[in-house]
Amino acid sequence: MSAKVVDQEKLRKRIMALTPRFHVNHPTRFKYLLANAVTQHTLTARLWRIYEKHPEYYLQLTRYLQRYGEMPRGVAERVYNEIVCARLYPAVTSAFIDAAHDRVPIGMQAKFNSLLSSMWQPSKIAPELAVSVGRWLFKHEHFIDGKADYACRKVHHWWVRAKLILAFDTGRLITATHAEYTFNGALRDHIGIVSAASAIRLSARALSIRPPKRTIHRHGGLVLKNLGILTRGTSTVCGIVVSIDRMSATSSHPAWRKFFGKHYRKAER
Repeated sequence: MSAKVVDQEKLRKRIMALTPRFHVNHPTRFKYLLANAVTQHTLTARLWRIYEKHPEYYLQLTRYLQRYGEMPRGVAERVYNEIVCARLYPAVTSAFIDAAHDRVPIGMQAKFNSLLSSMWQPSKIAPELAVSVGRWLFKHEHFIDGKADYACRKVHHWWVRAKLILAFDTGRLITATHAEYTFNGALRDHIGIVSAASAIRLSARALSIRPPKRTIHRHGGLVLKNLGILTRGTSTVCGIVVSIDRMSATSSHPAWRKFFGKHYRKAER
């Protein structure tokens, strides 16, 4: 159902009927209606009141807020306060940061930039929060070369490294040369997903692959091969590695051929 063919006035009245005294009577119906609502100031004000009593609907609220092209100043101020208070879990703070991404009025961007710069402590904050903060700082050019390299190659959690590589972009503070250096380093990451993400960004930016190519992680090499950048993969596929990767998120493995010796083929089968 498209928002363009929905009677928004009728929809808002139904949401009000479902939320007497800002309590949600029918959660499934409420979520369905809100998913088709367009932003409107009285509805937004009501949703904030509902959120105060039902913080479990933070995802529905933040997805609604993402429909703003540019947030009104009052809405942006409230989002800012929610990020500052961080009264619930990191996932909630992360959702509000994502809602504000690219939607904050120009006059408030410096305020948000200062707040999120102070929050960039990837070794202390949850991975999902680190991704949201890092994406914001990349977008608003608050990463210099060294910080960008740290975010994409040195942060402990592999998922954060992979997501921030995909968000990495050059600008006034990050040169294309340093981006090439960072992506080539991430191609050699011991986690395959990080290497694959770096391969995608190298291809998208038409950057060069630095030698030696044999040190590129197998997953990154396969992505580059499928993109037509490398003529062959960087290493032989090991059936044991493939099987373990299907069951586990880890991509760091011992030398199985050396471990099993002459019994390797039997173990691989």
